[in-house]
Amino acid sequence: MHIVTYERRGHGRSDRPPAGYDIDTLADDLAAVIDRLDLSSITLIGHSMGTAEVVRYLTRHGSGRIARLVLSGTVTPMLLQSADDPDGIPADVAVQSRAAMLRDIGDWMDMSGKAEYFSGEHRVSQQLLDWTLNTIAAAPLPILTQSDAFLHADFRSELTELTIPTLVIHGTGRHLDAD
Repeated sequence: MHIVTYERRGHGRSDRPPAGYDIDTLADDLAAVIDRLDLSSITLIGHSMGTAEVVRYLTRHGSGRIARLVLSGTVTPMLLQSADDPDGIPADVAVQSRAAMLRDIGDWMDMSGKAEYFSGEHRVSQQLLDWTLNTIAAAPLPILTQSDAFLHADFRSELTELTIPTLVIHGTGRHLDAD
């Protein structure tokens, strides 16, 4: 078994061009990696915003090279709350979060570090919190704020086109007793 990972444009040590952070371009970047390495019969795994990229990859490039799909901590089918998606993020919360990020990325990271994911009964380790926040801080602000494409995307029709075996891993931060 081989595992291939890559850093999307603008993240880690990848190039940081001034544009190209829309979902279509990121999906095309993934296609370029898969084509360049001549990968086939692969299990394609997407986490968080990466789930949008892999779903868009499949609807733009087909599933010919993909055997299975894993969507973890998914932003699909859509993030923003609407009349037909009451469980989404309220628009005012998204606007406030973006404004905080633009005003002071350090303050936004501090606020994010106190979010449910990082605290309370299901708190993650300080090391994971530090790693996550450092990873966010390493991406240039113009790249971080271009995530609006993910915020406003609606993948419901694209998800109905998926024909390969798909595992979805997602949760609410709650646990079930093993009684």
